[in-house]
Amino acid sequence: MLGAVVEQVAEPFGDAAWLTGEGRTPRGHPARVGARFPLHRQDYPLCDLHVAIAVPYLHDNPDRLPVEPSAGALHAFEKKLAKLGDRAVLAVRETGDGLRVFHLYADPDSGVVGELDQLAANWQEGKAKISSTNDPGWKALAPYRP
Repeated sequence: MLGAVVEQVAEPFGDAAWLTGEGRTPRGHPARVGARFPLHRQDYPLCDLHVAIAVPYLHDNPDRLPVEPSAGALHAFEKKLAKLGDRAVLAVRETGDGLRVFHLYADPDSGVVGELDQLAANWQEGKAKISSTNDPGWKALAPYRP
Protein backbone atom coordinates (compact mmCIF):
# COMPACT_ATOMS: atom_id res chain seq x y z
CA MET A 1 0.00 0.00 0.00
CA LEU A 2 2.93 2.35 0.62
CA GLY A 3 3.84 2.30 -3.09
CA ALA A 4 0.37 3.49 -4.09
CA VAL A 5 0.50 6.32 -1.55
CA VAL A 6 3.93 7.46 -2.80
CA GLU A 7 2.65 7.46 -6.40
CA GLN A 8 -0.35 9.58 -5.41
CA VAL A 9 1.79 12.10 -3.55
CA ALA A 10 4.39 12.28 -6.35
CA GLU A 11 1.89 12.54 -9.25
CA PRO A 12 1.55 16.36 -9.25
CA PHE A 13 5.33 16.66 -9.39
CA GLY A 14 5.88 14.25 -12.30
CA ASP A 15 5.91 16.86 -15.03
CA ALA A 16 8.47 19.62 -15.04
CA ALA A 17 7.23 23.09 -14.21
CA TRP A 18 8.68 26.46 -15.07
CA LEU A 19 9.93 28.92 -12.51
CA THR A 20 9.71 32.46 -13.80
CA GLY A 21 11.43 35.66 -12.87
CA GLU A 22 11.76 39.21 -14.04
CA GLY A 23 14.69 41.52 -14.29
CA ARG A 24 16.33 44.06 -16.58
CA THR A 25 18.30 43.66 -19.77
CA PRO A 26 21.71 45.33 -20.09
CA ARG A 27 19.87 48.15 -21.91
CA GLY A 28 17.54 48.65 -18.94
CA HIS A 29 14.39 47.17 -20.47
CA PRO A 30 12.27 44.56 -18.66
CA ALA A 31 13.34 40.95 -19.13
CA ARG A 32 11.67 37.65 -18.34
CA VAL A 33 13.41 34.40 -17.51
CA GLY A 34 11.91 30.94 -17.26
CA ALA A 35 13.83 27.96 -15.85
CA ARG A 36 12.69 24.37 -15.99
CA PHE A 37 12.22 22.91 -12.52
CA PRO A 38 13.17 20.41 -11.40
CA LEU A 39 16.05 19.83 -13.76
CA HIS A 40 18.81 17.43 -12.82
CA ARG A 41 21.91 16.58 -14.80
CA GLN A 42 21.58 12.88 -13.95
CA ASP A 43 18.18 12.74 -15.69
CA TYR A 44 19.87 13.51 -19.03
CA PRO A 45 23.21 11.67 -18.87
CA LEU A 46 23.96 11.95 -22.60
CA CYS A 47 23.13 15.65 -22.91
CA ASP A 48 26.43 17.42 -22.42
CA LEU A 49 26.28 19.93 -25.26
CA HIS A 50 24.95 23.39 -24.36
CA VAL A 51 23.01 24.85 -27.27
CA ALA A 52 21.80 28.46 -27.27
CA ILE A 53 19.29 29.52 -29.90
CA ALA A 54 18.79 33.30 -30.10
CA VAL A 55 15.49 34.06 -31.84
CA PRO A 56 14.55 37.67 -32.69
CA TYR A 57 10.89 38.70 -32.72
CA LEU A 58 9.27 41.49 -34.71
CA HIS A 59 6.19 42.38 -32.67
CA ASP A 60 6.79 43.81 -29.23
CA ASN A 61 5.31 46.22 -26.74
CA PRO A 62 6.99 49.46 -25.57
CA ASP A 63 8.97 47.38 -23.04
CA ARG A 64 10.41 45.34 -25.95
CA LEU A 65 8.63 42.13 -24.82
CA PRO A 66 6.79 40.01 -27.39
CA VAL A 67 3.12 40.47 -28.29
CA GLU A 68 0.99 38.69 -30.88
CA PRO A 69 1.68 37.39 -33.46
CA SER A 70 5.29 37.01 -32.27
CA ALA A 71 4.25 35.62 -28.87
CA GLY A 72 2.33 32.83 -30.60
CA ALA A 73 5.20 32.09 -32.97
CA LEU A 74 7.63 31.85 -30.04
CA HIS A 75 5.25 29.49 -28.24
CA ALA A 76 4.99 27.30 -31.36
CA PHE A 77 8.80 27.25 -31.66
CA GLU A 78 9.10 26.15 -28.04
CA LYS A 79 6.56 23.37 -28.60
CA LYS A 80 8.77 22.06 -31.41
CA LEU A 81 11.73 22.06 -29.02
CA ALA A 82 9.69 20.06 -26.50
CA LYS A 83 9.13 17.33 -29.11
CA LEU A 84 12.84 16.50 -29.21
CA GLY A 85 12.42 14.09 -26.33
CA ASP A 86 15.46 12.91 -24.39
CA ARG A 87 17.81 13.99 -27.18
CA ALA A 88 17.64 17.59 -25.98
CA VAL A 89 16.11 19.30 -22.98
CA LEU A 90 15.05 22.93 -22.84
CA ALA A 91 16.48 24.28 -19.59
CA VAL A 92 16.08 28.07 -19.66
CA ARG A 93 14.47 30.74 -21.80
CA GLU A 94 15.36 34.43 -21.60
CA THR A 95 13.23 37.12 -23.20
CA GLY A 96 13.88 40.84 -23.65
CA ASP A 97 15.08 43.55 -26.02
CA GLY A 98 13.43 41.89 -29.02
CA LEU A 99 15.17 38.54 -28.51
CA ARG A 100 14.39 35.20 -26.89
CA VAL A 101 17.28 32.90 -26.10
CA PHE A 102 16.54 29.22 -25.57
CA HIS A 103 19.18 27.31 -23.59
CA LEU A 104 19.13 23.57 -24.22
CA TYR A 105 21.30 20.61 -23.40
CA ALA A 106 21.60 18.09 -26.21
CA ASP A 107 23.05 14.67 -26.89
CA PRO A 108 25.71 15.51 -29.50
CA ASP A 109 25.63 11.98 -30.96
CA SER A 110 21.85 11.90 -31.54
CA GLY A 111 21.73 14.12 -34.63
CA VAL A 112 19.50 16.59 -32.82
CA VAL A 113 21.87 19.50 -33.46
CA GLY A 114 21.04 19.29 -37.17
CA GLU A 115 17.34 19.46 -36.33
CA LEU A 116 17.95 22.49 -34.14
CA ASP A 117 19.87 24.16 -36.97
CA GLN A 118 16.91 23.50 -39.28
CA LEU A 119 14.41 24.89 -36.76
CA ALA A 120 16.50 28.04 -36.39
CA ALA A 121 16.85 28.40 -40.17
CA ASN A 122 13.06 28.22 -40.58
CA TRP A 123 12.35 31.05 -38.12
CA GLN A 124 10.35 33.69 -40.00
CA GLU A 125 10.85 36.83 -37.88
CA GLY A 126 14.53 37.42 -38.46
CA LYS A 127 17.80 35.55 -38.47
CA ALA A 128 18.01 33.13 -35.58
CA LYS A 129 21.50 32.36 -34.32
CA ILE A 130 22.57 29.07 -32.84
CA SER A 131 25.73 28.32 -30.91
CA SER A 132 26.92 25.28 -29.02
CA THR A 133 29.63 24.39 -26.53
CA ASN A 134 30.65 21.23 -24.82
CA ASP A 135 29.47 21.61 -21.20
CA PRO A 136 29.26 18.25 -19.39
CA GLY A 137 28.98 20.02 -16.01
CA TRP A 138 26.04 22.19 -17.14
CA LYS A 139 27.97 25.24 -15.99
CA ALA A 140 26.05 27.55 -18.34
CA LEU A 141 23.04 27.14 -16.02
CA ALA A 142 24.90 28.48 -12.97
CA PRO A 143 23.45 32.03 -13.24
CA TYR A 144 19.92 30.60 -13.14
CA ARG A 145 20.32 28.41 -10.06
CA PRO A 146 19.38 29.59 -6.57
